[in-house]
Amino acid sequence: MWPWNAATGHGKQKRWRNADSRKMEPGAPATREAVGPVTLSIKEAAGAFGIGRSTIYKLINDRQLQTIKIGNRTLVTMASIRRLAGIK
Repeated sequence: MWPWNAATGHGKQKRWRNADSRKMEPGAPATREAVGPVTLSIKEAAGAFGIGRSTIYKLINDRQLQTIKIGNRTLVTMASIRRLAGIK
């Protein structure tokens, strides 16, 4: 049975909202969609440049791309990707 009784108004209510239904408060932080990703995986970075993963690893070893390590994942920073691509 549904946990909400519409006739009496008792029961559990949904306490979450769809992200699109929230209104932005003045001074509220921007959403990820507005800002964009901060990092890309090795595979995503390779796809963005249209090159292979081994070439991405070579660029990392040549210190042309900056990475961060989270757990066992290696992520390439968007700042270094933009710098390499010549995008501000």
